[in-house]
Amino acid sequence: MSSLNSLSNKRTTVKKPPLVSFVTLASLILVGMFGVLVYLMFQPEDLSEVGGYHDGVPEKEEVSNLLNRLARNVSADREIVFTEEEINHYVERLVKIEQTGALADAATFDGVAIRLEADQASIIFDRTVWGEKHTISIQVRAYFDGKWKTEFIGGKVGQLHVPAGVVGLSKPSIDALAKVFSRELEIIKNSGDLSFLPGKLIVVRNADN
Repeated sequence: MSSLNSLSNKRTTVKKPPLVSFVTLASLILVGMFGVLVYLMFQPEDLSEVGGYHDGVPEKEEVSNLLNRLARNVSADREIVFTEEEINHYVERLVKIEQTGALADAATFDGVAIRLEADQASIIFDRTVWGEKHTISIQVRAYFDGKWKTEFIGGKVGQLHVPAGVVGLSKPSIDALAKVFSRELEIIKNSGDLSFLPGKLIVVRNADN
């Protein structure tokens, strides 16, 4: 009988894990998640698969003049196909952006890569910050719905996907890029249609436009 009482006493003295242990576990999980997010932010996108980006061609060969190709077909009723490789060669030849602002002394601007995807394009700003590669990409969708509309639909800081509002902080860089290609964008704006395909941009020049 005494042994049963002893067992009963042992059962009643078992303590539940303190609440603080669950709080500690939750805190560790949150810290771990935050660490992963920071890690992804500082891991640059792999630009080696972007056609024509920093492949040395603009320094060795004459690059196709996309502006002339657009202008020559301004009255045509036809499709003009530009490859990702052609666009990146053209951009590399014309774009020379200097890093300004708070990071001017610690960062260098290495280039702009254009990745063409289904129904959208990614504009990727490639920088070296404190000796480390860093990328910010902005995903853009453009379409004709009675008039031309352009949407920023999201992007990445490093390899971390972020909403459009976050990559909107790169608007000064977008504005600078748009200014460089203002003539090309004006011609495309007056075109009949525009299609994004993996590795290709198709501009439809309608004779009525």
